[in-house]
Amino acid sequence: MPAHESPAQSPASRLVPLMIDRKESVDRDDAITVRSHADGWELTVYVADVASGVVPGSAADREAFRRRESAYGGYRGTAKMLPRPVEERLTLAEGRTCATLRVQVTFDRAGAVLGVQVDRARLQGALAMDHSEVAQAVGDPAHRLHHQLRDAAELSETLLARRRSQGALALYDLLKGWATDEDGRLVRLAAAERNIAYKIVQECMIAANTAIAGWAAARDLLVLFRNHSAAKVAPPRAEFLDDLDLALSDGSGARLQALQERTLMVLRPAEYAPFMRGHWGLNLPGYVHATSPLRRYADLVVQRVLFSHIDAAPSPYSDAELQAVAESLTEGARADRDAHQAAFKSSAHARARRAASASVDYSRLDAREFHALLKRGCKETIGSVSLAQEAVRRAEQQQLTSLELQMILLVASGDTWEAARSGCLKAIAAAPETAVSVLTTHAHINGVANPAFTDESSGPTHSAAFTSRAELTVGGAPVYGEERTASVKKSARHQAALSLLARLAGLPDPSQDRLPVASGTTGEGETEVRPTAPQGRQPVAAHPLAQRAASDEGDCSQLEAREFHALLKRGCKEGIGTDALTREAVRRAEQQQLTSLELQMILLVASGDSWMAARAGCLKAIAAAPETAVSVLTTHAQINGVANPAFADESSGPTHDAEFRSRAELTIGGGPVYGEERTASVKKSARHQAALSLLARLAGLPDPSQDQLRAEGSTTAAVKKVVQPAAAEGRQPVMVLNEYAQSLVISNLRFDFSSEGPGHQITFTCTAHALHAGDALRSTGKAAVKSASKTAAAESLLEQIHARLRASESDAA
Repeated sequence: MPAHESPAQSPASRLVPLMIDRKESVDRDDAITVRSHADGWELTVYVADVASGVVPGSAADREAFRRRESAYGGYRGTAKMLPRPVEERLTLAEGRTCATLRVQVTFDRAGAVLGVQVDRARLQGALAMDHSEVAQAVGDPAHRLHHQLRDAAELSETLLARRRSQGALALYDLLKGWATDEDGRLVRLAAAERNIAYKIVQECMIAANTAIAGWAAARDLLVLFRNHSAAKVAPPRAEFLDDLDLALSDGSGARLQALQERTLMVLRPAEYAPFMRGHWGLNLPGYVHATSPLRRYADLVVQRVLFSHIDAAPSPYSDAELQAVAESLTEGARADRDAHQAAFKSSAHARARRAASASVDYSRLDAREFHALLKRGCKETIGSVSLAQEAVRRAEQQQLTSLELQMILLVASGDTWEAARSGCLKAIAAAPETAVSVLTTHAHINGVANPAFTDESSGPTHSAAFTSRAELTVGGAPVYGEERTASVKKSARHQAALSLLARLAGLPDPSQDRLPVASGTTGEGETEVRPTAPQGRQPVAAHPLAQRAASDEGDCSQLEAREFHALLKRGCKEGIGTDALTREAVRRAEQQQLTSLELQMILLVASGDSWMAARAGCLKAIAAAPETAVSVLTTHAQINGVANPAFADESSGPTHDAEFRSRAELTIGGGPVYGEERTASVKKSARHQAALSLLARLAGLPDPSQDQLRAEGSTTAAVKKVVQPAAAEGRQPVMVLNEYAQSLVISNLRFDFSSEGPGHQITFTCTAHALHAGDALRSTGKAAVKSASKTAAAESLLEQIHARLRASESDAA
């Protein structure tokens, strides 16, 4: 055995190198073993030594360079990269010793890489298995390879979870046959691949290619890196991940196919280059193709460079040669895509034109066939009545993609399509989140910005009303839908998008407000439940503004909510809060401009001396509106994947004058944490104060909660200490009204809104209502901004209340 080679395994290891591929495959590039131990796993990937058998410049090499990669179907048919005799000589196979490139990667139990080794090895005793055989062995404890493959399956799940937590666009829906490739694009799986074996192979190969990229970069080796980027119109990574999660959990084939189409629009094809520029889909600083040298020329090039370094020999390629190879492979792949698309369109268009005008049963067509017919019918207005009817049927069953709905609503015309357009809009109204996807698709096709939403909220945090209006640029000018209000922000946006879509389609608007069907602020009777954020995920890419501003003393008061959120998030998580940032956090908390997630980050994530004053200030602000404490605790529970806060409630005394006691509990680190028991004359107030006490304990801050009982005598006597006009203290009128409601100075506080005027000159009217000493009070405020109208109404209502309180004091005197 040459000095630079080592055996594939020792007899004592008893691991069988497994070649997992189609049963009929004759071009087996790789074999794997996975060993589990108490501290993690050891993955070994053996890659067929093709470099030693295909000399640069030889006839086989020139042919491989021309073909670039093996083709398995499509417009090229089946065409192998290497001649059959060369392929058979170099492939890994059972019953013979094979020269290989060996990649060994050690992981800890969380899937983090601890070490990488790349060398030559001779492979013996490899076993070929197809996907179904692997799946059977994983599920059969009696199978001789069960433990080895179970370890491999466990490692693949761990690697997948780690990749997703780090922002990779990764999805496997093995039941329905969908998965993401390494570039984040959704692809259909063959029926034989829809099991755990596919995931094992994919995760092990991605891990090996990533490890090789890092190994080569650490040694400053020029190889062909696989670089990937997203288009400027691509949504933020976190939203892309949410869309993948939603598509998987929803289980709708139409939603998955719609996401597939949108992904193709916004993700650029990956390219080869002799420098590392990063991989967007995998969210990695570097990636290579190295595990399929029999099937991809890029892998063969990388293998030649790796072997030359292992053998202490000069690289077989100069910088210029590598650049030329990279450009040729990238350009060839682009030409392939164009040729494939042209061949498909040529044959598909002819078939579609014939079929779209016929009155036949379209329900038997699969999604791809129906899409081709629908596209011709919409673009050339040749649809038959039966085609239009089938379009509506599929829309009602959520089997149409956003692109197909866009074609029907915003491209198709003529009497034949009128009923179908109305039917499809009605189907979208039943699943209004689809409206956003249709508008986004329309924007991408027309090269304009994604639909924008103007959002506002009103009311206390636990029962806020969200108002949204959608806008899309068409023909160089903005087009608006109607303003819609809901108890959940996302629902308000969905209805606003539906309204805009109806306007663009020239159809009656089916959108509507979505507010709780029952009055009160308990949340009971709501038409929908607030969605919770995916647990355990944290964005991997820092907001550019956060990277810049979290370390300076800039003026944070001018930042809009989204920008401030990014800055706050980075500051809290990395403990780099500046005076400017922390002061602005307290100011926004006092004005109730922070979300429960932002308050949770400040109180329960941020640490260090720089955040101490801000944490105390924010807790004080929450104490002025203690219902917020429940929302913050609930957010904290959702982020940590535990049950929502629980309350132990008791009451005593007669019904008309009962006292309620409450104690809040939250499970943290596997055990319960309690706040102090709090008593109030209203059950909700007792819960709010109990939640405030628990929040203070979790934050490690002094407890500002208190009992909230009526004083003997009049309500006025109990609140003389808060009678001072808010304006004199420079405080927000809305916050003071909330404090009065909590301390029972007033009750039934609410704000109603209306608007009038054209989109560019809207005037908002807010009407504030409250009960004081049995009398109904009301005031109004008008402004061009909704929040300003609310402030004006609150200020006017406060003046009435203060006047009544001063009069009561005079009478008492």
